[in-house]
Amino acid sequence: NKQTREQMNTLWNSLTGGGEEGRTAITANFRPTMDALIEETSSKFWRARVGACGALAQIIVGRSWKEIGGGSAVLDENYDLVISKTSSERTSGGIRLLRLWRSALRALDDVRTNVRESGESLARSVRGLTIQLCNPTLDLAQESKETSQERERDSIAASATALKFLLQSGLKQQCAEAAGICISTLIGIIDIARPAILEALLSDVIYALLMAMSNLEPAAFSYLAVRQERGTSDYENLTRLRLQASQSSPLALALRKCIDLVPKSRSLKYQEAVVPAIENAIR
Repeated sequence: NKQTREQMNTLWNSLTGGGEEGRTAITANFRPTMDALIEETSSKFWRARVGACGALAQIIVGRSWKEIGGGSAVLDENYDLVISKTSSERTSGGIRLLRLWRSALRALDDVRTNVRESGESLARSVRGLTIQLCNPTLDLAQESKETSQERERDSIAASATALKFLLQSGLKQQCAEAAGICISTLIGIIDIARPAILEALLSDVIYALLMAMSNLEPAAFSYLAVRQERGTSDYENLTRLRLQASQSSPLALALRKCIDLVPKSRSLKYQEAVVPAIENAIR
């Protein structure tokens, strides 16, 4: 509640000085703090979950791949096994990023309203962090000493980790809010990721975008389409509206970018995989 929040802010400011001094204190102990908070998002006490989600949402803003652990991409098929390993100072950035996503998605589907509200804040922060990490051209103040090659390497690792997770697990969430934040993040990554990263997952990305366009179409369109006779003017007008709505959406723009990459792909294998992916999506 508001009173507790004010009391905790006062205590925190008295301990660290608040402002930049507080940020510096967190940065000096960032990884252990982050690991402890991620652990608390699964606490049996709902107030602890609320607090952990809120704290995580604040401390991860603007962090770099190196700050959260660095290392290479995490592409394991069994994410639960990888994420469940004990945290340590050597835990890679990819694993921490996946743990953040797991915590955010769980919070969005929590039984407690307070936890879900705090989870929404965490999910937005995780989305922003993920897109920032995947952006190879973003020049952050704390990364000013890093070379462009290092930023490129880190963005590739972050993009591969995030895309693999979103396509394999994130978009399959039963919770509408969780699935929505995953789709939004996927669109954001597609917008800024290097074509070389998208190329390897092109068929999966195109399939996911087509399915998302179908699932997110307003139910009213489907309701009216079933009740209109084919060939009539009303049916044609409805079809035109459905096309206009789908073509102007962010999903359509992301899909168009992926489709444009198909003829530019350096691998015939990736190009051939796109055809069955589209066929499966439109069946």
